Amino acid sequence: MPLNLYTSNRMEVLVDTLAAALREPLASPFTQEVIVVQSRGMQR
Repeated sequence: MPLNLYTSNRMEVLVDTLAAALREPLASPFTQEVIVVQSRGMQR
């Protein structure tokens, strides 16, 4: 499982990057995609 780390001081940049990453389907429909965020406030 690869680890992709994205950093930015602007939330808009991170949102656009996340949207682009989620647009691409995974190779297998049974593969779980894990997204880790810094704090619970970013979780929303």
